[in-house]
Amino acid sequence: MNARVSLTPFVPPWLAALVLLLWMAGAPDIAYAQQTGIEGMVRDADDRSPLVGANIAVRAEGSPDIVRGTATNPDGTYSISGIDPGRYLVEFRFVGYQSQELPVTVEEGEMAELAVALKIQTASLDQVVVSASRRQEKILDAPASISVLQPDEIEATVSTSSVEVLRATPGVDMAQTGIDRREVVLRGFNEAFSGSAFVLTDYRQASVPSLGVNVHSIMPNMTVDVERVEVVRGPGSALYGPGVDSGVIHYFTKDPFNYPGTTVAVSGGSRQFFGGQFRHAGTFSDNWGYKVTGQYARAEDWELDINDRPDSLEISRYRVYQDLDDPALEGRSFDRIDTDGDGQADAARLRREDIYSKVNVNGLLQYQPGDNTTISLNGGYAELTGAVQSGIGTLQAEGFGYYYGQLRVQSGGLFAQSYINVNDGGPDTYVYGGGNLVRDQSVQYNNQIQYDFSASSISTQVIIGADSDITVPRTNSQIVGRNEDDDLIQEYGAYTQTTTDLSEKFALTLAARADYNNVVEEVQLSPRVALVYKATPTNTLRGSYNRSFSSPGTNSLFLDVEAQRQPLPGGFDLVFRGLGAADGYTFDNFRQSNEIKYSFPVQGFFGLNLDVNNLPLLPYYAAVAQGSLNPQTGQFTQGVQQQLSGAGLTSQQIGLLGSLFGYMAQEPNRLGFFGGRTVNENGEAVVFGIPDASAQGYSVVDGPVDIAPIEQTTTQTFEVGYKGIVSDRLIVQIDGYYETKKDFVGPLVIESPLAYLQAQGLTADVAGELDEIFGTTSDGTVQSLLNDLANSGLAPGDVADLLGGVVGNGLGDTPTGIIQPDQEVLPGGGAGNEVGGFLSYRNFGEVSYYGTDISVTLQATDAFAIFANTSFLSDDFFDNEELDETNTSLSLALNAPAFKFKSGFDYRFDNGFSFGMTGNYVEGFPVETGPYVGSVDSYFLLDARMGYKVQSIPGLRVDVTGKNILNNEHREFAGAPELGLAVFGRMQYSF
Repeated sequence: MNARVSLTPFVPPWLAALVLLLWMAGAPDIAYAQQTGIEGMVRDADDRSPLVGANIAVRAEGSPDIVRGTATNPDGTYSISGIDPGRYLVEFRFVGYQSQELPVTVEEGEMAELAVALKIQTASLDQVVVSASRRQEKILDAPASISVLQPDEIEATVSTSSVEVLRATPGVDMAQTGIDRREVVLRGFNEAFSGSAFVLTDYRQASVPSLGVNVHSIMPNMTVDVERVEVVRGPGSALYGPGVDSGVIHYFTKDPFNYPGTTVAVSGGSRQFFGGQFRHAGTFSDNWGYKVTGQYARAEDWELDINDRPDSLEISRYRVYQDLDDPALEGRSFDRIDTDGDGQADAARLRREDIYSKVNVNGLLQYQPGDNTTISLNGGYAELTGAVQSGIGTLQAEGFGYYYGQLRVQSGGLFAQSYINVNDGGPDTYVYGGGNLVRDQSVQYNNQIQYDFSASSISTQVIIGADSDITVPRTNSQIVGRNEDDDLIQEYGAYTQTTTDLSEKFALTLAARADYNNVVEEVQLSPRVALVYKATPTNTLRGSYNRSFSSPGTNSLFLDVEAQRQPLPGGFDLVFRGLGAADGYTFDNFRQSNEIKYSFPVQGFFGLNLDVNNLPLLPYYAAVAQGSLNPQTGQFTQGVQQQLSGAGLTSQQIGLLGSLFGYMAQEPNRLGFFGGRTVNENGEAVVFGIPDASAQGYSVVDGPVDIAPIEQTTTQTFEVGYKGIVSDRLIVQIDGYYETKKDFVGPLVIESPLAYLQAQGLTADVAGELDEIFGTTSDGTVQSLLNDLANSGLAPGDVADLLGGVVGNGLGDTPTGIIQPDQEVLPGGGAGNEVGGFLSYRNFGEVSYYGTDISVTLQATDAFAIFANTSFLSDDFFDNEELDETNTSLSLALNAPAFKFKSGFDYRFDNGFSFGMTGNYVEGFPVETGPYVGSVDSYFLLDARMGYKVQSIPGLRVDVTGKNILNNEHREFAGAPELGLAVFGRMQYSF
């Protein structure tokens, strides 16, 4: 294994020193008092509350240059002094609000009064965002495609998870796989245990560490506390680093200074759902604020139906215990089953748990020593219990969760933070397929520093920054197994971005980032170029180029877990392990010796009866599996003896034939009677050890294809877009993009090559080969057995016919053994009673495709809005030719629809009542991710929502959401249960 740098993660001294310096300074950015300037207050236009931290920029009339700037105090006031007398334009900006620009005249020796009330507009391109460029800017000016969801939209939807509010957002692909579990990505390429979308909560990456999976259920993004959600579509590695090749979802929670008070919400509805949320925020003084939030929810999950074929395939993966008293069944839900058809339960199958629950608590302490400085310290813990799909099969999560801590500093253009995410896999979480416990206490350490400043002489805004991300897997050897002490992942990056106003209408953004990964041991460059043309103050055109990349995760690199264990006749266990490919796998030893290390007797793999996975075996084992041979006595069963006797065999001949079967069981390294074969990278049969194999139509090559060390996936994206407001009421966004992805990290698939009997089968045509193989052996036992067979009147051709009759036709097309790589697959080299192979990951393919996102919103009146959006991708499945791969077994699924359409409306009455509906059409698509292979049929969902703000009781509101009100039973992902109608209600009170 490669040598890898090991650093002890820590909170960097620079951040501790910076916090101490700002603390001691008290108010480092307060300007000296002067007699000439501007002062006033910034408020929320609706409830008149002060807006803390709103940005104020002063420009001389007729000039684009900023003269002075500041931010509002905790009481919403501001003061800018030291300004020369004259006429100025003052711009007020606050994230999530519509900005305003007002003129003012400053007289000598006077402080001009200028107050403003900023208004939130749900449908507006004049809002201020930060996620596209990691600094404040208007949506219209952002060099990326972006949507913003405001509090009114978030509160209008009642669901088991706040992430449901994103379903109608352009470019978002959402697959619900349980009552509270949703896989969410941007612009396709979804998967089980999805982590491709870069999800942030208050600037902190919110995914589960090490696994890199987005478990929205346990993120601290509660409806009562979310201020807004920014969704950036398209790559963002130039600023954010690895893993941001499809977009960013950024949750911003409510600040205690801006949103003091207490909110309590209680929800309930279908599937016995009950939930509660709590938020309390306030201030200790003008400088200190705090916030506490929490939630609890419980529901009955959607169930699998054994009589439904897709569900039955999923249920068949769940482990079967042959011993009803197996200690592993204690405390687990299981069904008694009859495996031998005698009407009596003789085994137990794990049963999917139907109860889902979660809990979440969070706290924030905030300090504001000056007008433009904020220091935040926050942390929290969350956990869930329920069935969760993953890359190695469905997990029964028991107390699965994580906790985090974050220290963040913002002062003027300076931003710095350190945070830690710690996974807690729970003490009893296990995989249904193998029944094994899965424990994970992995840790992620992240440090960032960024500075944003203006180079006004060249009309340029500049961002420079650096960060580090260190992942320490801790799985008690249950996920990364033998790699537990050699699996540290360290990534370091530095970046810069400039945005230059080339003229009043053109702005050019240039960005570049370099990242180093200690496992891949490469430096990746992520450039970004974007040109924004502001045709009018409310209409912009954009063109951009981005190169982004994703680093392989812990599983792809270091996975070492038992994926499947199945008992075999004769006391053996067939074991397949899932293995990461940090250093790859080779088959040099096999190419030199043609030795097959493991032979095995089992029908079916993962409970599937697919041709590609069907594994019967040496004739002896096949006979045992089909009930022809008793493995304890080594004799044919009575029925087979009668069959052979009826064919004219004497008892001596029958006994000799049974001995031949027994001999084959004692020779695990033989290739069977007729040599062996695998499948080469072109999907053609490849034969080892057969004379004249090429003349029989087989390819003869050096051996199996090696697995190269896993590498990073790169994406190049060209994008054009339009954002505009037409006639003050119609908002249009159109984005088109063309992407090329290279070196995908494929799903976990079987990589052990399999040895086969000759494909022609067991017929008299191969009698000559049988005679040649056994006639030239030097093994006296075999020779003696063959001599006895010949003396009894059974020629080699007769033996071949009998083998085919006893075992069954087509045996030549089934495997007899597993070819092993040079690296050790099973712990201990498979000593004892274990035989097996492995599943792993490969980089493969290069594919290009194109897509569009179109969104239209009509604000017909101040109370009535209609929206519609659609997304299209040129393909949802890429075969080996499209991937530029010769191996026909390689393919890639989008795991998301190539076409989807969403539309709806919202109406708000003056009396506090609101009503809305949303229709969502999803075109069917194929799924290939881990063990989940299948397809999703097209479906249409109609949702309705109603809300009422009780005017007689300020702060009280009631909301009801009907999900899938047409009760269209549908499935949103392979392996997931069918979903139907669900109705949820919520009562919320703020005071």
